[in-house]
Amino acid sequence: MRAELSLTLALASGGVGILLAPLLPGRTGIRVGSLAVGVAALCGLAAAAAVLAGGPPVAAALDTGYGYGPLTWRLDPLGAHFAALISMVTLGVALFTPGYLGSFAGRRLRLFPALLNLLYLGLLGVVGASHVALFLVAWEVAAVCAYFLVAFDHEDPHVTSAALTMLVMGEAGSLMVLLGMLMLGGAAGIFDFDGLRALAPALPSATRDAVFLLMLVGFGVKAGLVPFHVWLPLAHPAAPGNVSALLSGAIVGLGVYGFTRTVFDLLGASTVWWGAVLLLLGALGAVTGVLYALVDRDLKRVLAFSTVENIGLVFVGLGAAVLFRTAGLVYFGALALLTALLHTFNHAAYKGLLFLGAAAVHRATGQKNMDLLGGLIRRMPHTAALFLVGTVAIAGLPPLNGFVSEWLTFQALLQSFRFGGTGLKLLVALVSAVLALVAALSVTCFLRAFGIPFLAQPRSQEAAAAREVSPGMRLGMAWLAGACLFLGVLAPWFILYADQAVTACWPAGAAAQLLPPVFLQPASYAALRELGGGLLAGYLPVPGLVLEPAPGFSSASPTYLALFIPLMLLLPLLLARFPGRGARREAGPVWAGAIPTFAGNMQITATGFTNSIVLLFRSVYRLAREVVPAAPAAQAHWSQRVFYRSRITLFFEEHVYRPVVRRVRDLAHRVSGLQSGNVSAYVAYILVLVVLVLVLYRV
Repeated sequence: MRAELSLTLALASGGVGILLAPLLPGRTGIRVGSLAVGVAALCGLAAAAAVLAGGPPVAAALDTGYGYGPLTWRLDPLGAHFAALISMVTLGVALFTPGYLGSFAGRRLRLFPALLNLLYLGLLGVVGASHVALFLVAWEVAAVCAYFLVAFDHEDPHVTSAALTMLVMGEAGSLMVLLGMLMLGGAAGIFDFDGLRALAPALPSATRDAVFLLMLVGFGVKAGLVPFHVWLPLAHPAAPGNVSALLSGAIVGLGVYGFTRTVFDLLGASTVWWGAVLLLLGALGAVTGVLYALVDRDLKRVLAFSTVENIGLVFVGLGAAVLFRTAGLVYFGALALLTALLHTFNHAAYKGLLFLGAAAVHRATGQKNMDLLGGLIRRMPHTAALFLVGTVAIAGLPPLNGFVSEWLTFQALLQSFRFGGTGLKLLVALVSAVLALVAALSVTCFLRAFGIPFLAQPRSQEAAAAREVSPGMRLGMAWLAGACLFLGVLAPWFILYADQAVTACWPAGAAAQLLPPVFLQPASYAALRELGGGLLAGYLPVPGLVLEPAPGFSSASPTYLALFIPLMLLLPLLLARFPGRGARREAGPVWAGAIPTFAGNMQITATGFTNSIVLLFRSVYRLAREVVPAAPAAQAHWSQRVFYRSRITLFFEEHVYRPVVRRVRDLAHRVSGLQSGNVSAYVAYILVLVVLVLVLYRV
């Protein structure tokens, strides 16, 4: 009953925001709309937590009378996991939005908070829909709202082009999902998820394979899976910063939900080549995303490409789950699926935080180019500290949440020696090596993403004049930073509830083996108990604070890492306070190469920071360089200028999508003559079409 009441309040609050915010003037409408979506998100989070804590699923039905059965909505643990994810990010955005929209003074802002409320309700509708029609309607509501929010600055042609690309690719993906749903149950006239789930085992293998491919393309577009990701680095930088946080945190996660629901829950993923395809596409997406994130100078595009990388990691986990299930290793399949769902949740927390941080930087400086930033840690200390939390989390460093899901992903892949076939072992070993490279490059990428904008000296007047953002914006970032800390330090507690989402679409969960009973069997787990596994015995609803993915293979405790790491960081500081006997410390100016002053433009740039990596992977980047000749007056001293211009070629955009777009435009130009404006010609078209229909019908 508590979950039902919370959802009712969420719907009511969202409805108030949709109806009331456009009627109120200026900042009042923004505040009311943001408050409404914040309350709705808080209530949605409470409802999801109640279901994940073991409460009954929340269900509702509406009989339309059209013969397709009632439109059913049911929030089970899998949907509740993603409802919690969506609500967490939306609440941070709601806190951030009133202060952020102050930078858009003079714009027509009344519809913005209403669209935020409608988008949140649409996302809730998707994760709870258990009927094909309701699922697709809610999906379209979310897609259209996202389009209008991304295209908010519609006077900029680049923004409208990016929003249109997102919409077109999203609609193409929706068409694939619709075809897959029709193939799954349309022949039998079944459109509710319970019926589809019961029908799936009897389908021919060719039909199941076709449905899998359609769902992979349809939901892969929404998730940003390579090679369907090209809309993502266009739309994220073009959208307002708070919308980018929703795109990368909530809406991209919706693609993972749709794929997990249809392929794992309805179809019952159990085919070897499905897992192999997911592994390869996931590894390709991870390495593609991090390589392009390393070289881009636009902070928001860096984060967008990083989303491509993280979604690749999620699909690697999904692929490993399929392979383990086909090998009969149910627990390790559940472990791999749990890591994928955990990483999706963790990614939503830290990527939402980082996009809000990038929006705060843009709000304070008007710049997204990292080469024009610098020194912001002194001018925006709170934003810098919160952005650093997101940076540590996304780099996979303990004790924050990114470490937990990435470590568990590697532990699941390392169990590939249990496979019977050599081919699968080699495949997983290759993917593991790629992910190890990705992990190292990710640390480099976000060392650059934090260091260049926030450290050293300002590289532009805008950076030098930056000031800290409003308390509300900082509160929105702090909420998500707290989530990163909580999901990392108390990961065993959260895993106990996230495992409920696994059991909703898998034969068994993973928490029973992943969380050893340190509290209950201290003698059997003496070594783990010595690590501190009994510190909070009786205070947490878990049998220990230690993760043990494979008995006797590996174990870790993110909780006690969180206690140990600060002590290790304090040790050098304490030692530095006790210099050698007779030593004396003196402070002086920074040596600047024997020149009078050290200017901001003398510092290393974002481009220079990763130049060695660009040279190492130049065959991937297809680097094009242009050396600019010197002015005639300077040719007596230099034949060429010192600097050069470079351009990185995006492989899929240049060699896959652009040729297709050109051919479609050529074809459209050729057939445009059919639209002559002559009514007689249009009547003739209709006549020909009617004759064809009659002939085909008769045949």
